[in-house]
Amino acid sequence: MKRVLGLIVLILLFCSVGIPHASAASRTFKLDKNTVASLKAGKIPGFDIQLGMKKSQVVKLLGSPKRSYNWTGGQFWIFNKLPYAGLCFNVPGSPAGQLYGVSIGREGFPNKTFAKVKAQLGKPSYIGEDDAEGGYVMMYEYGEVTIYFTADTLSGTITGIDVINKSLIE
Repeated sequence: MKRVLGLIVLILLFCSVGIPHASAASRTFKLDKNTVASLKAGKIPGFDIQLGMKKSQVVKLLGSPKRSYNWTGGQFWIFNKLPYAGLCFNVPGSPAGQLYGVSIGREGFPNKTFAKVKAQLGKPSYIGEDDAEGGYVMMYEYGEVTIYFTADTLSGTITGIDVINKSLIE
């Protein structure tokens, strides 16, 4: 009986940890034929948000932020409806209150590799070691929007995506 109960507890624990929130599950970074056009327009494909949006507009979509953190000079906000992404509304030199950048964790782009991204987006502007964070980075530039994909190894799964709009820095 103890063995069966222990197995049931392990299964429940595994299921509760492995399943993202229902509202978050529908929001993953979309890599398809429309990705480049979306990024050029400042849209984050699959997330219903756009660089340059006011914080109040994002709050209407995602609810109130649950916490914030500082990284690379900016303050990033985490929202309950998007728990694996940080949204930055202010960095030094940017207009206050506009969405300047988005940092998406691996949950927002699961099981993808640099090879998969290159197959869809083509040759990157840069690919190499990430001196600041460690691991590797692959970068694409689309007008004022720059997107960075990071991974621990060149063939490993992507661990994060950062999208910024350079035009929002004065």
